[in-house]
Amino acid sequence: MSTNLNLAIVVPGKGASPLAPARPVDLPVPGEGELLVKVEAAGQNPVDTMQAAVGYIVPSFPIIVGVDCAGSVVSLGPGVSSFAPGDRIAAYTPLGQASQYGAYQQYCLARAAAAIHLPASLSYDSAATLPLAFYTAAIGLHLLLGVPVPLDEAGTLAPDVGADEWILVWGASSSVGAAAVQLAKAAGFHVVATASPANFAYVQTLGADVVLDYHDPAIVDSIQSTASLSLAFDAISQPPTTTACLAALSSEGGKIAITLPYAGAVPDSVELLGVNASALHSRMLHDVPELTRLWQALINEGKLRPHPFKIMPHGLNSIDAGFALQREGKISAQKLVYHPQETQA
Repeated sequence: MSTNLNLAIVVPGKGASPLAPARPVDLPVPGEGELLVKVEAAGQNPVDTMQAAVGYIVPSFPIIVGVDCAGSVVSLGPGVSSFAPGDRIAAYTPLGQASQYGAYQQYCLARAAAAIHLPASLSYDSAATLPLAFYTAAIGLHLLLGVPVPLDEAGTLAPDVGADEWILVWGASSSVGAAAVQLAKAAGFHVVATASPANFAYVQTLGADVVLDYHDPAIVDSIQSTASLSLAFDAISQPPTTTACLAALSSEGGKIAITLPYAGAVPDSVELLGVNASALHSRMLHDVPELTRLWQALINEGKLRPHPFKIMPHGLNSIDAGFALQREGKISAQKLVYHPQETQA
């Protein structure tokens, strides 16, 4: 196919800079179970910058990265019956496999098994904030911590699986933390969450029952006085946050889902369970259908709020500025979203 129909941000090698401007690449062709998507919005995640900077989960360079996309279906690969050309969708695209799946291009491939239909009321920009955050939170909460998936046989929400149980979500204003709060509430759990005071109101809108300031030196005591906990989701997973989660569990111990490795001491009564990008990649191969049904049900019933976002200018050509903000830790309680179709060569 012609190479002038698709513009992409191509990472030529580890640590390459600048990445813009976008360059022409081949238009991908969908294979078995795949969709060709016209990408209207691409959401940025920390793993994108890690792939570009250090080659994390990159099979080879050059590569197009990005896993959060929303747009319209252009064409279908063999075996796809649940979507049609023109459908509005959001999708999590395969992480670190091949450039045709990278979201930072005008047209990418997605797997139908990890895509959902979007209602007319949900914008592409809002939808692009959800895919990776949802799957990370869902794998951590449901597959690792063991919270039952709150779906009945008809695929509608059955929010009583965790009645009267409590869970801690540390870092609830992050995209993954926000998704974890909402998934826990959808399952009927009570949630004690941590955030900075500036984000208290936002976290409360997600449904958290108690929101505490993670800066507070007495945060562990405050958590323990709220509830006796056996489950926690650490969406930040820096050494101090995981240490605090360990201390916040009851004396009987329990399970903590973490998104980054932890090298500190762990009591025998506690299981630390990793849900990082590489674990997500392997889990997606086996567990995605049930979680995708949950994602669709949550969207259909308005139980999963998109993350706040900021639109980056000039289509994909502002990628260097966006990646710099991520590396410098200057993104808080929002995601950066790009409009690939506005990209100029």
